[in-house]
Amino acid sequence: MKKSNVKIKLLTVLFLVFCFHYAFGAACGDVNGDGSIDIVDALVIAQHYVDLHPVDFDPSAADVDGNGNIDIVDALLIAQYYVDLIDELTGCPSTMTPEPTSVPIEPETVFAVNCGGSAYTASDGTQFAADTGFSGGSAYDNGSSVSGTSDPTLYSTERYGDSVYSAPVPNGDFLVTLYFAENYHTSSGSRIFNVIIEGNEAIGDLDIYTKVGAGTAYVTDNYVTVSDGEINIEFVTVTENALINAIKVDVISYSGDPVVKFTVSPSSAKPNSTVTVDASASIDYDGSITHYQVNWGDGYTTEGAVTSHSYSSDGNYTITVTITDNEGNTASSSETIRIADIISECPFNQSASPSGSNWVNGQLITFNSSGGWCWYQDERAIVDKENNKLIIGSVQNGQAHVVHWNLASGSGQKYTLDSALPYNDDHDTAAFIKTKDGGYAAMWSGHKNDNYSRYSYFNGSSWSSKKNYDWGSNAGDGITYSNMWYIGNTLYSYVRSTGTSPNYLYSNDNGRSWNFGGRLTSTPQVGYVAGYYKYWGNNVDRIDFLGTEAHPRDNNNSLYHGYVQNGRIYNSNGQVIDSDFTDRNASNITAYTQMFRAGSSVGGVSLDHAWNADLVRYDDGTIAVIWTARVVGSSSSDPDKRLMYARFSGNSWKLTYLSRAGTKLYDSEQDYTGLGALDPDNPEVIYISTPYDPRTDQGNFSGKKEIWKGVTCDNGATFHWVPVTANSSMDNLRPIVPKWDESHRALLWMRGTYSSAQSFDTAIVGLIEGL
Repeated sequence: MKKSNVKIKLLTVLFLVFCFHYAFGAACGDVNGDGSIDIVDALVIAQHYVDLHPVDFDPSAADVDGNGNIDIVDALLIAQYYVDLIDELTGCPSTMTPEPTSVPIEPETVFAVNCGGSAYTASDGTQFAADTGFSGGSAYDNGSSVSGTSDPTLYSTERYGDSVYSAPVPNGDFLVTLYFAENYHTSSGSRIFNVIIEGNEAIGDLDIYTKVGAGTAYVTDNYVTVSDGEINIEFVTVTENALINAIKVDVISYSGDPVVKFTVSPSSAKPNSTVTVDASASIDYDGSITHYQVNWGDGYTTEGAVTSHSYSSDGNYTITVTITDNEGNTASSSETIRIADIISECPFNQSASPSGSNWVNGQLITFNSSGGWCWYQDERAIVDKENNKLIIGSVQNGQAHVVHWNLASGSGQKYTLDSALPYNDDHDTAAFIKTKDGGYAAMWSGHKNDNYSRYSYFNGSSWSSKKNYDWGSNAGDGITYSNMWYIGNTLYSYVRSTGTSPNYLYSNDNGRSWNFGGRLTSTPQVGYVAGYYKYWGNNVDRIDFLGTEAHPRDNNNSLYHGYVQNGRIYNSNGQVIDSDFTDRNASNITAYTQMFRAGSSVGGVSLDHAWNADLVRYDDGTIAVIWTARVVGSSSSDPDKRLMYARFSGNSWKLTYLSRAGTKLYDSEQDYTGLGALDPDNPEVIYISTPYDPRTDQGNFSGKKEIWKGVTCDNGATFHWVPVTANSSMDNLRPIVPKWDESHRALLWMRGTYSSAQSFDTAIVGLIEGL
C-alpha cells in the first residue's frame, strides 16, 4: 500500500473518532472532550502552542478568554480554574456548535494541476491537468531535471509570484499535497514564502533550498476542511517570488452537498449569437444530480445539464448555475460573460496569394510621403469620428508634423507643429488626443536634450502657436516622450523626466496649459534610463502602464504591469501599491505585477532582455500586450529577437509566442525591431512586422520586414496569420491601429529605409477598412 494511502486511511479513522467524540459538543475549557476540565486540558493547549501536539482538539472549547487566539494564556486560565483560583471560564461558548454530518469516502482526487505546464499523468496514475484554476503569478518553464522523485516532469514547470489556486469541491475534509522544487536559486534565504489554505497559514516562511537544496523535489501534505464549496490555496511572497510546481487535492470526507462545475462557450460573444452552458461535469459524491437551472443574468432562465441562450444587447452578464441532488441539497456557482457587438473574424478563413514586388493586401494609402515615429509616444494617430477625420503625427527633417486626413474625400492637409526641433529624431513625434471640448491637444518633446514639453491646441480651424512647458529642476538631464489620457475631466501626460522615470503633467483646460503633477515610479537608473513605459487609457477613470527596469542593452529586463485609478496605483490584480498617485513619492516598477520574468520560457524558447511594444485594455477588462525579447544566450551585438503576445483576463497573465523578429534596424540599437500593434476595437486582431513567415517561423534573418495580420480564436493562445505586405523592396515597420469602432479599422505603418532614429527615409502609409 502506498504511504499516502495509509496516511489518508489513518486520517479518516481519526476524523470519525473526532466527530463521534464531539458530536454533541464539549464544555468551555474541556479541550480534550473527556467530560472534565483539568490540568490535561491545559497541557493540550500548551503542547499546541509550542507545536508539540499533533492531534485535533475542540477549538471552540480551547479559546477560554475569547480573544480569538489559542495560546498559553488559555492554558494558564484552565490551570487556575482547576486549582480554584478563578470561579468560571466564560470566554468561549458552553457547547460546541454541532458539526454537519460528514460521510467518509474512499479517498479520491478532486483537483490536480501541473502548475505552469501541460497535462501529465504521474507514475501513480494521478492525472494532472494543464495549468488551470489560478489567479495571479506567471508561468515558467525552467527545463530542469529534478532528483528525489519518480515524476520529474511535474517540477520542470512552475507558477511563480503571488498566486491563488481555486477549485470547486464538496464541503468536507481534504488532503492537499503540494509539490515544490528550487530550480533557480542556489542559496538559503533567496526565496521565502508562505502557503495559506482556506484562509489559514499552512506553511510559514518556506525556504525550499534550506529544506532540500537545489534541484530536489520537496512534497508537503496538508489536511484542511472546506465549508464554502471552494478550496483556495494561496502562495504569498516573503522574499523574491513564491512558487508552486504542482498541486493535488484528495477528498477524505464529504458533507453531502453537490459541487457545481460548468463551462461557458464562447467566453465572449456578440448579441443574438448562441452561448452554451455545460454543467454536466458537476458532481454529487453520495447520490445523483436531479436538476440543473441556469440563470443567464438578463432575467432569463433555462434548465438542463447542457443549455443555450442568446443575449439581445451589449453588456456584462453574470451566469449562475444551480444544481439539486436526489436528497434536495443545492449548490450554485457564477461566471461573468461579456457580450459585445464586435465583428468577429472567427472562425478565421482569410487567405492571400502575394504576387509581384511590393505587394499589399488592399488599397495602400500614403498619408504622409515623408515621416517617421518612435513607439513611446501615444497616441500617434487618433480617429475623430464626429468630424470623419484621421489625425496622424510624425517627424522628418527636424520638424513635427500632423496630417488631418479626410476620410470621406480620401485626402489630407498637412500642418507643421514645430519647425525648430533640436535635431531630426523620431522620438520627437507628437502625441494627440481629442479633447472633451471638441478640439485636439498635441504634445511633443526633444530626445533628452532640453527641459521643454512643447504643446499646441487645435480649435477646429487652426493649431495654436507652439508653447513650451519648462520642467526646470524636475527634468533631470532632459525630458522625452508624451502620453496623453484623461481621467475624468483632467488631462494627463506622462513624460520621461525626473530621474529618467515617468512623471506627469496635468491640464484642467483640455491641453491649453499644463502644470507639474506627480511621479509614477522611482526605479533606480541603470545605464541610459530608468525604464520604458507604454500606456493605455479609457479616458474615463483609468490609465494602464507596462514598464521595464531599463533599456534592454543595459539590463536584463522583465516586464511589469499596473494601473492608475481612484487616486491610487495598483498592480494587475487590484492590490494598492501606491496610495497617492498625485505625489512625488513612488515605488520601483518591480513592485507591480511581473508580467514576464527574464529567463522564462515561452513557447519552448527561453527569453530575456524584454521590451514593450503595444498595450491595450479592452472594454471587458481584458488587457493585451505585444512585446519583444532576446533568445537567452544569443549574440549581444545582433541578438535573436522574438515577437511575443500576452493577455490578462482578470486573473493572471498568459504569454504566447508569435514569431522571430529578424535583424536589428541599425548598429547601435541591437533590440530595435519592426514591432507590432493591437487592434483596440477587436481583441482577436493583431499586426506584427517581421521578415519571417509566422505560420512557419521560417524566413530570412536579414530580409525586409513585412506586415502580417494575426487573428486569435482562442483568447490569445494561438494565432492564424495572413500577409498584409509581401515581396517588398523596403522595410514595413512600427504598425499602429488607432481606436475607432467595431465596424472600421485603420492600419498605419512606416514604409521605406530606416538607418537610425535620426536618419530615416520613410513614408506613413496604411489601409482603411469599413468605409
